[in-house]
Amino acid sequence: MRVLASADLHGQQSVYEWLLRTAPEHRVDVVVLAGDLFGCLDGFDTPEAAQEHEAHVLLQRLSRAGVQVFHVMGNDDLVELNSTVPSVQSLHGRRVELGRYSFVGYQYSLPFMGGTFEKPEESGRGPEEGGRDAPHDPGDAAWRSLPGFRAG
Repeated sequence: MRVLASADLHGQQSVYEWLLRTAPEHRVDVVVLAGDLFGCLDGFDTPEAAQEHEAHVLLQRLSRAGVQVFHVMGNDDLVELNSTVPSVQSLHGRRVELGRYSFVGYQYSLPFMGGTFEKPEESGRGPEEGGRDAPHDPGDAAWRSLPGFRAG
């Protein structure tokens, strides 16, 4: 499987254009966008309104790309990329199968400024402090409990 992954694009349309042009040239099976998809365009009343506009434009571009796109939102994204198109899917909190591979997403980040997709401080505590985090080790029992998940 060929995966083209990128993160922290912050609305740079030229990079999105490059990704979507490069994917078919290299027979990419899936493009993975790992957060901070949007920037903050001028000319809008609020940053959220600017990102809503960016989300609409990006969703149109991605849905016409001819390649599967999986994404999670980042700590600088104030809105969700709400897609009803099967070729553009959020991975947050779920496992999506593509061929014989599974993609698992978790879009929360460490707390910096209290953004839309940031975990609150208290939920970021490790188990030794009474909190629960997503496991980082694929051998962890929490990963093994995902249906169809295979480590390695």
